[in-house]
Amino acid sequence: MKKIIVMLCCFSFLAAFSFACTYNEETHELKECTEYTRGDGEIPQACQDAHTAYNKYIAAKVGKKAKNAAARLGNSIVKFVGDAVKDTEEKAEDENGKDAGKKN
Repeated sequence: MKKIIVMLCCFSFLAAFSFACTYNEETHELKECTEYTRGDGEIPQACQDAHTAYNKYIAAKVGKKAKNAAARLGNSIVKFVGDAVKDTEEKAEDENGKDAGKKN
């Protein structure tokens, strides 16, 4: 009888962990358990930990994309301003050259 109770306790303990949400850090895949999906009762700590790890990965991924987009935008602005300054300087030099030719 004791063996059966111990086996049931072990099985229920293992079942609680096997039915919890899991996050694979290598493939970045989150598998949600049915309890979490249904939203019944309290969310187990293992599910919360898995979702926290997954959310950190997603936040880092989104942050990296935002940083790259900001860098591209910044580079475009710098190029535009540089081209505008260069055009202005060339026009000023052309006008100075024409003015010098008229005075001679």
